[in-house]
Amino acid sequence: MPPSPLVLNQSRNLRFPPSLYSTVHGAGRVMGRMEARGKTDRKTGQILRPGKVTSEMMSAWLKKANVELRGAGLDESPDCYKRLPEVLAEHL
Repeated sequence: MPPSPLVLNQSRNLRFPPSLYSTVHGAGRVMGRMEARGKTDRKTGQILRPGKVTSEMMSAWLKKANVELRGAGLDESPDCYKRLPEVLAEHL
């Protein structure tokens, strides 16, 4: 998790045409949502494919960062994302 909130502005990098001067949403994901949370049969509740992220993993991140989470699934865990310096390096 980043040490503080972050706001990214549009880039004026000449390598990209004007239609692409925006911050890329999802550029930092390292795994898909279903891969992170797994797949469960909605009717029976049977786990069809376990997820790669557990509640314990997410809780460890939150505790370390001293963050109170008020809503998000395992698919939004910091474990699902690249670290910020790595993502920003690709866009500079």
